Amino acid sequence: MKKILISDYDGTFYQNDIDMIRKYNGYRVKNACDELKSITSKVVDSVNCLISEII
Repeated sequence: MKKILISDYDGTFYQNDIDMIRKYNGYRVKNACDELKSITSKVVDSVNCLISEII
């Protein structure tokens, strides 16, 4: 099973969030903040699309 990390709950990220997103090569939605865009390469339209993609 793939490990997935989704984060962009309120736009506030802490160093441990950033480290975890990098470690697990997390996804982001298209309209994510610039900080998430700079550390992720996997982009999805929505959480629903991501779930559909991995099931």
